[in-house]
Amino acid sequence: MSTIKRQEVEAWHGLNRAARRLWSSQPKRCAAVLLIASSALLLAVTIVLPRWPMVAQAQQRSSGGLSTATRAKIDAVFSDFNAHTPGCVLGVVRGGTLVYTHGYGMARLEENVPLTPESVLEIGSVSKQFTAASIFLLEHEGKLSLDDDVRKYIPELPAYDRPVTIRELLHHTSGVRDVISLMSMSGIAFDDFASESDALAMIARQRELNFEPNSQYMYSNSGYVLLSQIVKRVSGMPLAQFAKKNIFAPLGMTHTLIVDDHTLVIPGRSGTYAPQRSGGGFQIDMSNWEQTGDGAVDTTAGDLARWDRNFDHPTVGGKWLIDELETQGILNNGKKIDYAAGLVIGTYRGLRTVSHGGAWQGFRAQFERFPDQGVTLITLCNVANANPGVRTDKVADILLGSKMAPAPQHARVSLSDDELSQYAGLYWSEPDRDVQRVEFRDHKLFLQSGYGPGIGLVPFGNGEFGLGPDMGNATLRFTQNAGRQQMVLPGGDETLDRVEPAHPTEGQMRAMAGHYHSDELQVTWKVAMEGSELVLHANGANPNKVSSDETYDLVPVVPNVFTAGPYVVQFDSDGMRVSVGRAGGIRFAKAR
Repeated sequence: MSTIKRQEVEAWHGLNRAARRLWSSQPKRCAAVLLIASSALLLAVTIVLPRWPMVAQAQQRSSGGLSTATRAKIDAVFSDFNAHTPGCVLGVVRGGTLVYTHGYGMARLEENVPLTPESVLEIGSVSKQFTAASIFLLEHEGKLSLDDDVRKYIPELPAYDRPVTIRELLHHTSGVRDVISLMSMSGIAFDDFASESDALAMIARQRELNFEPNSQYMYSNSGYVLLSQIVKRVSGMPLAQFAKKNIFAPLGMTHTLIVDDHTLVIPGRSGTYAPQRSGGGFQIDMSNWEQTGDGAVDTTAGDLARWDRNFDHPTVGGKWLIDELETQGILNNGKKIDYAAGLVIGTYRGLRTVSHGGAWQGFRAQFERFPDQGVTLITLCNVANANPGVRTDKVADILLGSKMAPAPQHARVSLSDDELSQYAGLYWSEPDRDVQRVEFRDHKLFLQSGYGPGIGLVPFGNGEFGLGPDMGNATLRFTQNAGRQQMVLPGGDETLDRVEPAHPTEGQMRAMAGHYHSDELQVTWKVAMEGSELVLHANGANPNKVSSDETYDLVPVVPNVFTAGPYVVQFDSDGMRVSVGRAGGIRFAKAR
């Protein structure tokens, strides 16, 4: 597998740098900090509901072209969903025809409503391909150029050192900081209200980029929020209206819409859930944010099958549109990236794939085409730990296994406690502003990339460790370089050095105490000595906030660098810079 499957897990502040690297191939619209261990949560069980036989009878599934035995194997992939749980809807497309579709689990636990092929679910970042298609339709009409400076259409953006182009927004190579990380940092919780204007204003306040445009790839939802604005300003109609007129209606996608008003009543829409953090059961997991472009498409498996058919028999656009959607980005140094335009070009067990995943609050989705085999798999889920990417792969194994290369095999080796503990420690990358901790406990190693119990590392020998199926069976490795132990993250594009934790004196820590203000986020945070510990009070600025103030211990990494919950905090003579997820180096000036 050339890229890492992932299904992002919702939490409260921002994906940290390692999580971006580990889950880099199938980007999704997601909440800010990744509780990386949460991907291993077991599906909880809620109140026992009656009428499961009636739920089973209510299912209507197409099964043309698949044998009873094959259907049974596919159904087994979703066997953990039932009348007591949320679940998923699966669609199998072969040769442009939806040959099998079925719902597993419940659309609405509160009302005992089952998931069916007709259920409407949000698809998170699977939506991005529709935003990209809208841009290409406008380009084809001569109304814009992909190499236009974005400020031509959104002049309220700052004049960066080097202009950002529409093409770079499409490929996530712009360097624009991720709006979801930024809004979360500013204290806007997901159950707060946030408008499209709020999102645009946040992006426009950022005076710096994560990196020089097109020098590297970093997934950023901001790019697609800006593309939505460009569609609106060029066409004279909101993205929701433009896509309905030019894509959804012509393809007969009658159950598909872009939700730009969180109060809309949508017939057949599923609820969305997350496992409760304790006590079992589920909790509602919704959002009141209204930006579009990066997500916000609600649809059904059947409607996505209609969109899939347009790839092979285009009626919207033409072959030129499909070629544009599948054209991968090329960096300044000539390196081709996997990301095209709202789609990821990759392979799975030797077969070419065109795909994208999605996550927003409890909704999870995977849209995966195997174009050379004429098979597309659509998995739409309404619970945060559903992991549709892994489930989709399992269905692909059933349907296409005979045409696939053997699955990669790693022989697990047995290492002594002494052999394992040699890898434990604190790892730091200055260029990437990334901190990782490897802990040894209970005769095992755990990668700590945030909160929770961490990811158990499976030893394969020679310094290589697996991260398990929930992380796409990715591997990391430990190496020695000039006497330094290093950790190389999956994909090989980030290396961290093991460091000895700094031990700042009480006087040094007291000098760091004070109030720090960010004009870009419009927040003031406080650093204080509390006893012998340095503490960060991250106070939100949203007047309509539900709860956004958080307090974290500042834990030393290297001199003047600390972690604080999800954040990496770097102090300097003028204040501090805070990095989280896909938003790096945000300046906080110290009040004098």
